[in-house]
Amino acid sequence: MDQEKTQKPNRIKKILRITGIIAGVIVAFFLAAFAGLLIYVDANDDQIKEVIINQLNSHLDADITITAADIEVAKHFPDLSVRLSGTTISPSGYAPGLPAFARAGTFYIRIDLWSVLRKEYIIKSFVLEDTDVVVYRSESGKTNYGFLIPEDSSGNTESALPQISVPSLQLKNVGFRYIDNRDALEFSGHIRASNLSLKVRDSVVSINLEITAKADVPGISLPGEYTSLLLEAGYYPADSMIAISGGRIAIDDMILYLSSETISLSAGKGYNLNVEARDLDFRKAIALVPGQSEKIALEYNPYGKISFTGTIKGADLYSGIPEVALTAELKVDTLCPMGRDLLLHDMTATLETGYFPDNPAGFYLKLTNLKTQAQKNTSLEGWIVVRNLEQQFINSSLQGTLDFSDFAFLLPDNSIAEGITTMELKYKGRISGLRKDFIKELETSESNLKVDFRNGRIEIPGKEAPLFIPAIKADINPEKAIITALSLKTGNSDIQLSGHIDKILNMLDKKNASGNLVIRSSCLDLDQIMSLWGNKDENTAEKSGFMLPELNTNLDLTVDKLIYSRNTLTDIRVQAHSTEEELCIENLRLWGCEGQLTAQGSLYDYTAKAPRMNATINGKGVAISEVFKMFHDFGSESLTHNNISGSLTTEIYLSTTFTEDFHPVMETFTADANLLISDGALSDFGPLTEFSGFLGLDDLSDIRFETLENQIFVKENTLYIPGMEIKNNKLDLYMEGRQSFEGEMEYHIDLALAELLSGKYHERNRDGEFGVVQDDNRKGTRLFVKVSGTTEEPKFKYDTPRARKRIGEELRAEKEELRKLIPADDDSAKVPESRENFEILWEDTNKITKDSIPAPKKKKKEKKFEIDW
Repeated sequence: MDQEKTQKPNRIKKILRITGIIAGVIVAFFLAAFAGLLIYVDANDDQIKEVIINQLNSHLDADITITAADIEVAKHFPDLSVRLSGTTISPSGYAPGLPAFARAGTFYIRIDLWSVLRKEYIIKSFVLEDTDVVVYRSESGKTNYGFLIPEDSSGNTESALPQISVPSLQLKNVGFRYIDNRDALEFSGHIRASNLSLKVRDSVVSINLEITAKADVPGISLPGEYTSLLLEAGYYPADSMIAISGGRIAIDDMILYLSSETISLSAGKGYNLNVEARDLDFRKAIALVPGQSEKIALEYNPYGKISFTGTIKGADLYSGIPEVALTAELKVDTLCPMGRDLLLHDMTATLETGYFPDNPAGFYLKLTNLKTQAQKNTSLEGWIVVRNLEQQFINSSLQGTLDFSDFAFLLPDNSIAEGITTMELKYKGRISGLRKDFIKELETSESNLKVDFRNGRIEIPGKEAPLFIPAIKADINPEKAIITALSLKTGNSDIQLSGHIDKILNMLDKKNASGNLVIRSSCLDLDQIMSLWGNKDENTAEKSGFMLPELNTNLDLTVDKLIYSRNTLTDIRVQAHSTEEELCIENLRLWGCEGQLTAQGSLYDYTAKAPRMNATINGKGVAISEVFKMFHDFGSESLTHNNISGSLTTEIYLSTTFTEDFHPVMETFTADANLLISDGALSDFGPLTEFSGFLGLDDLSDIRFETLENQIFVKENTLYIPGMEIKNNKLDLYMEGRQSFEGEMEYHIDLALAELLSGKYHERNRDGEFGVVQDDNRKGTRLFVKVSGTTEEPKFKYDTPRARKRIGEELRAEKEELRKLIPADDDSAKVPESRENFEILWEDTNKITKDSIPAPKKKKKEKKFEIDW
């Protein structure tokens, strides 16, 4: 028993000794093998380098050249490190026209040998420094990176990947360029530093990447500073697919999050990438869009935040523009859609958009839950939808309140605008059509605008009174504008308008519009309106002309009081209709000029700059001086409203062309007036005044009469008086003639000489203002005078032809009376036919001889008088 106990420890010792011997042998063999490896690596460095290059070339289908290789075993034992210098990677069958894919200054890798023995490859360090990478495609489509794109791996039955772990893969000072001559695209970038962690387990490569880089892409305003990218993904080599579990791109303080399900890395395979961003700075985000779009966007001066989620899809990861579908929440602090004049703030909306490169018609952009405000009381809400990138169909609905003061910038500088309107706008049409032909697009669109405007006021510098707009209420669409109420007031004037206009957009396109309008005014002071709102700058090359709109409509106008040319007309009622070429006044009735006036007429080409008018005016009991004044004295400078007075009954036919300011063009002015004047006076009428001055009498400077009936004409800048006979107890006068607007004249005056020679003139004047009207058939000597020349230098001479005509008429009248008194068979009583011998005798009722007639007083040399008997 004791012997057995003694033998047990000896056996244990023997086992331990044998185990130690075996372990020593193993260590010796390992050391011998390791020493042999060191000797072999050191002695066969070139052969090992060649084996490595051949293996890489066979797997990558590329041409690789290495200037120097350094393989170390002992330095980091049990790790193996490889350092390559001057490495160049080119596509297999390198052609001179294709640039090398990569040129690396230094490539370093360090592998755990024990992990290799366990078939769990741990690459402790992977460093790539001072490297240039060029990705190139020629115009023919040939590339220098085809060896990197895996073929379709469907049906691949290769064995699973070994377990690999790369805790740290570092890129330092790596530049890259992308050159695509087929699509004329080129960009470049630079990686300052990156850290990549790879781990392969169960044929899945886990990737954790952190990179700091910057890039220069034409058309995209990327920041000049370096940008960081974080990426967590899984790579499935068997299927050549990658899935991004979490990605993050940080640009300045903006972060874009990326994720995806599996994405095929094979050429020609589609992909789907999820994107998300939260509270991006609006202006910084705009800075990333292409230059022209950035410029347009910045014109709106936006400030605010945008958050969005969406997807980016593509048919091929290596070519083509991807599809984009995003849903975003907009929060815009401020936005200036019309420069800096209109400031919108607190804008919120939900944005949905989709862009499809191969199907532009599928593009859509939706703004829902849109709300915004302006500086003061303006607020809007609604929705907008845009479809089809080429046609740009739009459907929208906006409603809200507009503060007119927010839009004062549309008026001249320093203007004031006030008023509040509720508005509802619906529009369905094409944005592209609005740009191409605004009016035509509106005509074909489905649109409607409802406006209810209250308490408006406009003040414009230089205008002496504001324009008040108490109310505008209208419902407008391309087919019809229904004006429930439109009220305007300025100075003493006010206007209330209601009715409807069909095809109102035609007025903007110089086409015909139709409708019915009712206009009411308690006072319309045209003199004041033109004074307050007319263009007072005479040096302005382009005057503010007054042009009527082109309408085919019925008009009913009622004005209680109208002031024009300092005349006041009352109880005006106008009924008219218009076509595209003619405004026809069917009935005009008014009280004014101390009587009643009615008119009918037409205004032709009333939308042109030179409209024409034909009109017939009837007056009863009106003051003739006021009529002359209203119609600008019918163009006459000698017979004006200052020269004539009395109560007029008349019928006047007028025709003229107007200027842009609606003043008659006198060269085209024609008038034909039948006049019946009662209790009238002719004062300081140029021709009679000059004649009276020549005779040394004051009697013809102020002629009063009980009744005067005459007809006057105005044509071709000339006033025609066919015949005017004035009889009262002072004189018996007949006058006819013509006078041009330039002052040239020709008058024929027939005056009873007895009245001029009578010493009883003043005694007879005591009988009354008009006295006893003289007998038209009285016997007596008459004076016939012709007045010619100009108003500045009149000429007087005895009118011999007219005197002969008058004497002949009187002789024939006397002969006819004698024939009636003397029987026809009494030859002795026959009146002799011969006119050769007769004598004109001057009456000497007052025994006044020719010598006793005082000579006319000499006039000053201001005007030249010429008497020719």
